[in-house]
Amino acid sequence: MGHLISIVFSVGFALCAFIVLGLFKKIKSGLPQRLLIVFWVFLLFIILTYYADLHQIIWLYIISFPFLNLAQVFLPVLIFLYLKSIFFKQDRFFQMNVIHLAPSMLYALTYTLPIHVNYVSDSIVFSYVEEIDTVQMTLYKDIYGVLYFVFSIRLLRQVEGKLVHVFSEISEVQFRWLFKFVYTFFGVITLDFLFSFAEFVGNYNVQWDGYIVVLVLIISMFYLAYYGVQQVSHFIPAFLFESPQKRKIASQDFTALAIQLRQLMEEEKPYLTPNLSLRELAEKMGTSDKSLSMMINNHLKVSFYDLVNAYRIEEAKARLISDDLEKYTVTGIGEMCGFSSKSSFYRVFKNATGITPLNYIKKERT
Repeated sequence: MGHLISIVFSVGFALCAFIVLGLFKKIKSGLPQRLLIVFWVFLLFIILTYYADLHQIIWLYIISFPFLNLAQVFLPVLIFLYLKSIFFKQDRFFQMNVIHLAPSMLYALTYTLPIHVNYVSDSIVFSYVEEIDTVQMTLYKDIYGVLYFVFSIRLLRQVEGKLVHVFSEISEVQFRWLFKFVYTFFGVITLDFLFSFAEFVGNYNVQWDGYIVVLVLIISMFYLAYYGVQQVSHFIPAFLFESPQKRKIASQDFTALAIQLRQLMEEEKPYLTPNLSLRELAEKMGTSDKSLSMMINNHLKVSFYDLVNAYRIEEAKARLISDDLEKYTVTGIGEMCGFSSKSSFYRVFKNATGITPLNYIKKERT
């Protein structure tokens, strides 16, 4: 059994290292990738801690143990900050979010560091940490993790409804990955909590509980790894979270802006650009993204996503029954019209017309 666990830990370590290397290649992509590097480095050291404990490698255990001890109060916060960094662009990100990091830093200074010093010293330097019930402490840390799980899910729910007002192309796969990412590690926290609760209430001591939790974590990593490396930022303007009273714009401005938008879309066809964003379109019009968003939502009564894709669909419908079909594939025409993938083209087209592009061609030719 121990040999099998050792193999799984080795594979998990290799996977962690592979993910970290992949993220380092994308580190210029921004803060989300840097936070994910920290996250997976923590997981790497957690695996090393259990590997060292399994094989009684004292020096490795000493190096990696602080990461394991701090993980339960730091990683849930890190996940929450990672999500914020994807959707909210802040010049002073860490200064603005120091309140979330403060408890972890306090815990590290008052518990993790002292207990580590006691472990490597010949005598007990910090006696108070030896009196703390470790099982009870684990329960508190898991509850803290659950709290940040709630924060993370609430944040994703808030953002989910705002994306259509900012982007013309939304990667549903990547967005679903974020939910799976949060729920997966919540499951790991829950498993750890159940083991600790059983030990705290019923004195049920499971010798391999920590190993079981880490094994579940490693298995989860195989599932989560790819999209973690591929994840991109989708910054949401802060004004979309303002109250309606703060976002009011004179109604007479809407009409002029709507005429300007229609002329731009018909003459320059910016919707042919894949992944066109609200900010990019506002810059082309010489206005603010806030003004443009308010006009689209309040005057045209449509989301940015639906507006842009409506133009794309009309363009696609014209091209599908033109001579373009002799030169390009249906998917190629979709890409020419601004869709970044076959799946998004077919999905949006069918939602708008009720039929697939292929069926539309057949219908128009009969």
